[in-house]
Amino acid sequence: MNYTDWFKKEFPQLKESASTETLSYIQQAKSETKWLAVLVAFFSGISSVVISSSILESYGFIPFRSVVSWAGFAIALLVGAQLSNQLEVVIVKARIRKLLLAANH
Repeated sequence: MNYTDWFKKEFPQLKESASTETLSYIQQAKSETKWLAVLVAFFSGISSVVISSSILESYGFIPFRSVVSWAGFAIALLVGAQLSNQLEVVIVKARIRKLLLAANH
């Protein structure tokens, strides 16, 4: 995600601020939310695999013993990764907003 473009759209009053200031907010937000993003990625990956395995098993496929179960596993990982990326973007944006509110008060 290009946070710089989002930053300028979300906070037009800061459009003229220095790009180093913008980048510092973005870097600070990313570093402060790194562990939360890792936890979200881990749990979304695990839950995607568990859910897909349960669904495939309920349809009679033995997990990891057929092409269908491996394909389901791959699809679940891709969906989990996409979900994780979207959640990370939401977390970082929320942190940037919070940093800006703290800086302006």
